[in-house]
Amino acid sequence: DSFDDKSMHIIDPKQSSHWHDIGRQAFRICDMEDKIEFYQDYAHTALPEILKQGTRIQLAFIDGWHLLDYVMLEAFYCDKMMDPGGLIILHDMYLKGLQHFAAFWTTNHNYEAVTLQNGLLTTKPFSSISGKPFHCTEHFKEHLEPYVSDSMIVLRKIAEDTRKGMDYTAFV
Repeated sequence: DSFDDKSMHIIDPKQSSHWHDIGRQAFRICDMEDKIEFYQDYAHTALPEILKQGTRIQLAFIDGWHLLDYVMLEAFYCDKMMDPGGLIILHDMYLKGLQHFAAFWTTNHNYEAVTLQNGLLTTKPFSSISGKPFHCTEHFKEHLEPYVSDSMIVLRKIAEDTRKGMDYTAFV
């Protein structure tokens, strides 16, 4: 399929120093290096700049600092650039901070957990959980764990945020 110019924005502060540019080399090998905008920076500083450029995104893969506040900040900026129907994929869902984030986000934002089954995105949970079992919060176990596969969960944006300044729904 075709991509628009610079259709992928990749943020990785350690791409050179830790990963020896393996990700960028993969894009070069696939002759797709001209399709990426690469930021060797932290997401909390790069994302506001990307937002200022008027960028729109349809997919965000969040796998950076796994602290609740950093994940929340990354998702906040991604949401501002994302159209309804867009996806946020979270990795390492065995971590409590990510579980709390997913519970908060799906309870207080217009997002729903989805799975990929038979080539289609659906709100139907997996019939069995793949990957290693992990300990999780009660809310997460009841509402979101059935959507986790290989320690990842996919959240789909249903609509723009319409909350009022004082809105809040408990999620734990």
